[in-house]
Amino acid sequence: MKGAESAIALLEDSIASALEIDQVQCTAALKACRRAAAWQSAVVLLATLRASQGTPDVITCGGALSCLGKAGQWQEAIGLLEQMKTWKVESNLIIANAILGACEKGSSWMQALSHLSKMAGDLLPPDAVSFNAVINEKEKPWPWALSLLADMMRMLRPDIIAFNAAIGACRQSGGWELALHLMEEIRANHLLPDTFTHGAVTTSLERETQWERALALASDMERLQVQISLFASCGLISACGQASIWTCTLSILKRLCEERTRLNEVFYGAAIRACGQGGQWQYAMHLLHGMRDESITANQIIYNAAVGVFDGTGHWAKALGLLDDMCACSISPNETTHNALMIVCGGASQWPYAVQLLRQLPANSLEAGLPSWSAAMLACDAGSQWQLAVQLLAAAPLTSQSGPAAWRRAFGICMNACDHCHKWDMVVALLENLNQAAITPDTAHFQLAIGACSRQASWQMASLLLASAVDQWVECSIASCTTAIAACRDSAAWQAALACLASLPKHGLAADSTIYAAAISVVGDASMWQWSLTLLEDVLEQARDGDGASHAACAAISACDRGSQWQMALRIFDRLSSEAASMEVSLATAGITACRSGRKWQHALALFHDMPEPTLVCCNAALSACADEGLWSHGR
Repeated sequence: MKGAESAIALLEDSIASALEIDQVQCTAALKACRRAAAWQSAVVLLATLRASQGTPDVITCGGALSCLGKAGQWQEAIGLLEQMKTWKVESNLIIANAILGACEKGSSWMQALSHLSKMAGDLLPPDAVSFNAVINEKEKPWPWALSLLADMMRMLRPDIIAFNAAIGACRQSGGWELALHLMEEIRANHLLPDTFTHGAVTTSLERETQWERALALASDMERLQVQISLFASCGLISACGQASIWTCTLSILKRLCEERTRLNEVFYGAAIRACGQGGQWQYAMHLLHGMRDESITANQIIYNAAVGVFDGTGHWAKALGLLDDMCACSISPNETTHNALMIVCGGASQWPYAVQLLRQLPANSLEAGLPSWSAAMLACDAGSQWQLAVQLLAAAPLTSQSGPAAWRRAFGICMNACDHCHKWDMVVALLENLNQAAITPDTAHFQLAIGACSRQASWQMASLLLASAVDQWVECSIASCTTAIAACRDSAAWQAALACLASLPKHGLAADSTIYAAAISVVGDASMWQWSLTLLEDVLEQARDGDGASHAACAAISACDRGSQWQMALRIFDRLSSEAASMEVSLATAGITACRSGRKWQHALALFHDMPEPTLVCCNAALSACADEGLWSHGR
């Protein structure tokens, strides 16, 4: 800044002395402003020159626009361009590119596109710099980047900068397929992918857990003798970490050490996280301690990742020890640190420590957001402390930062805690509380509540919940309806089961073999075997060649068997076994059991021997059929 101020002061002295300012002095002053990022000084300088010596020329205006472009002041740059028109200063490609650069730095992609389109009308065909500036603008949607690249390919030969910018846009949107396609286009245009290209593509693959492709890309880089950057290495480690391939981390670490690459905290964070995802907390701790040997200071993000590696290991005390290490290193733990520790403690059934960590947040001048309360409730769920989970939910503050999605998750955690302790009435009450809080429950909440009612044989409430979901326009799953029908079984409420089956179109659902099997089981337990035949016919009309109907057929055979209709059961079996492409174990077991009820031991043995791969269950069923007739030798 001092250089800019000195240059301007010198010019002002020249103006005050009525000396003519030459082009060299003016350009030097504007360059000083650009180096110091003093765009305001450049604007002042331009105004001073105009007031004293008339209209600035194109070189002076270009220097000022360069300052504005570097600072991302696109509004000021466009304003200066309009002034140039009134001054009759003709624009050129350098001026136009400076405007595009300002829009790029200022993240104004709409203005950049608008200016790019005007260039053709002003008889200023854009060059590679023009296209690169717009494609490189990070805020624009990725389809625009690809469209601009296509335009550039029609008009010019794109360079590696343009391709890299387009790959970067795809990386932001998770479009790994497009990123790989663009890499192929680079080669097709006789260009060589550089370190940034591989790093950007690797990151795209990492975000979509395409670890095999990420490893293949790394192999290509080594074959082409392209140096794998630290940025690409971090992406590769993250991709492999998500696939629990933690050994990849060690091999990359070994390679980087052999290349004497200076590692940073970003690399260590990715490596520690990858080891944790592979269940290798010992290696993660080794990396954490190795940072000190490399004189790299661990930060808050590193420690948060280190705490997370103990999730599911049972080593909750070691995770809490990291909290002490952070304090010893003067690193302040944040809400994320406490949340990770609560999850680790909860997974180790140490719910008292999780609750204590929640209560420590205000003491550490940290605000306990809803994610923190949810983490504590998860710990209570793991410790079967459903009452405490409900109390924590009631005490959670209603902050504007907590949106409906966060509250749905919190209620879901609490409902799970009650369900795990067989408190179906509390599950239903929490669902109602969610409605009273003006937050619409989602499919998962209804499915959870219906399941809780089903497990406690409360079929009336399960049916009511299904009807309530329809009233609230909540999409129910086929699993929820199947669970509601299954709830009718213990109470022999077969009419309710059939009514639920008939209501599926209201939910926009089509019945499958599984839900038919549940309904057939209910009518079978109620000795309504005739209904099982009707329902089975509906299934067979939907199935092709008997395939996919085995669940319902087994339920129908069992229903007829319980109703002492073993002949009908065998007819169903014979029909399905002749139509199905292959004999399923469950169908064969049901058929053998029906043979046993009808005292058809020869038929039972024949079915058993016809099975391509007999199972122990089928063997026991066939043996029982023979044993009932006192024919042990035949069973052998």
